[in-house]
Amino acid sequence: RSDGVCIECDANPWIMIGFIALGGVVAAVCYYIVVVLLKINVGVISIGIDYFQVIGLFSSQKIPWPMAMKSLFSYLSVFSFDMGTLGLECGGLLPHEMWFLTMLIPLIIVIVLCLGISVDVIKFMVTPKKPNIGLKKNDDKELTAEHLLESKLGMIVTTFLTVFYLLYVQLTKKAMDIFNCAAADPPDDPSNPTTYMSIAPDQECWRPGTWETGMHVKLMPWAIVFVICYSLAFPMF
Repeated sequence: RSDGVCIECDANPWIMIGFIALGGVVAAVCYYIVVVLLKINVGVISIGIDYFQVIGLFSSQKIPWPMAMKSLFSYLSVFSFDMGTLGLECGGLLPHEMWFLTMLIPLIIVIVLCLGISVDVIKFMVTPKKPNIGLKKNDDKELTAEHLLESKLGMIVTTFLTVFYLLYVQLTKKAMDIFNCAAADPPDDPSNPTTYMSIAPDQECWRPGTWETGMHVKLMPWAIVFVICYSLAFPMF
């Protein structure tokens, strides 16, 4: 689904995954050329990415855009970092599972970075130290595991903030989607209509139950937590 509208799955989902992987390689090469070789500040690049992400927010399936605009929005979706473009729901993931997968990306990144640092520290502690030959006594400063950990922690914070900055718009949109409920067209009761989730039109809002029958109520506490921790806390930080 995209904005609550069902979209036909690709006949071969591996083609889409291949294009996503190819796009990641191209993005990595562009990042290396622009940032490493040309020494251009990442903040300048993020301005353009922010612009494309905001434009992509208007790509609703419920708006009758002309084909030219739909094609443009399709290309700009690359900058939105939306997990929905992978078509994982076609593989059997339920809407709430896709939602959690998207919202937990920052935590997954932190875990991966921490594991990488742990490997570096363990490798440093296990590898035999080579004596510093030819250095003056004042310059003979032994690199300890604490110094290595401090330098790596700085890299973790920088990487996390950069990635989170790029994901901020999409994470905020996903968190706020849980609060977006609308009545059916036409409504069952004009005076007090039953509302349904925009991202899952088969789920009734404010109805307790299981994940299959009461997904809105179960996701509401999580959405509040993510809005506070992501959407509100990050700008304040």
